[in-house]
Amino acid sequence: MKRANVVATIGGVLAVGGAAVAWFMFTEARAAEAEVAALLRTAEIELGRPEQDRGGVTTILRQISEHERSAEEPRLVRAAARLQLALGRVQQAWDTESALALEVEPQPEDLALGAQILLQLHAVRGDDADVGRALAYAERHFDASGSFESLFLAWQAAHRAARHKDRQRFAEMTQESFAAEPRARMIEALEANTSDLAKLRALELDIEAPVPVELEFAIAKSLLTGDERSQWDEAVGRLQDVLNRYPSWVDGRSAAALAYHRTGDRSRRDAHLDWLLANARDDDRRRDTWRALLQNPVEGS
Repeated sequence: MKRANVVATIGGVLAVGGAAVAWFMFTEARAAEAEVAALLRTAEIELGRPEQDRGGVTTILRQISEHERSAEEPRLVRAAARLQLALGRVQQAWDTESALALEVEPQPEDLALGAQILLQLHAVRGDDADVGRALAYAERHFDASGSFESLFLAWQAAHRAARHKDRQRFAEMTQESFAAEPRARMIEALEANTSDLAKLRALELDIEAPVPVELEFAIAKSLLTGDERSQWDEAVGRLQDVLNRYPSWVDGRSAAALAYHRTGDRSRRDAHLDWLLANARDDDRRRDTWRALLQNPVEGS
């Protein structure tokens, strides 16, 4: 009897101890989750501000990076990549997000974020591999979600990669399912090679900022066909904005060279022409035109 009581007592102690350990582990996990959730809420607040506070973004990025689970918790990895992207650290954002995006079967949110980062990375360094992967990720995310954002991004990637059949296919898909969306109407106009300045300006007014570089570029090209100096000056300003966001765009550089030629700024014209001759494809048929323009004085000189 005494032995049975001892065993029962030990069993009771172990049961209570086990319950205490389980409760401790539960409360620890709950506290850790609350900490992660608080970091994610702060990141969303900073990323959602109409005018971004770089100091606030940098602070929450540092806090996430210092968290002990920053490299293993997917939500923290994605948040860090988005914050890095907001700060213009595009390569760093891809280095962070690629751990998730390059998995054999990425999660839908990693396809979407990966596509967004890769498209911006292509804009900076002009690597065809970046834009090709961005297109593939965006299309896969659209297939999984039906998201207009991903379909639009796929169209942008096809546009930038000069994949004309894919570009036309995505354009048709936007008209079939999202015809009323302002950016879908923009795609329709650009695919029709619209140069009507009034129509392009009307589309710009309907689209939330930032205006896609493809539309801003189309407006700038239309302005360059005008006869007034004020139109050329506006074109220069728009092309500067385009190239700030998409510095590797050959078409943007070529148009900027023409704009500076028209406005009489030889040094800026020649800087773009030198870049084009150094970076454009060897088989680009405009090379002879760029070389000839480089030898000529600017208009009005």
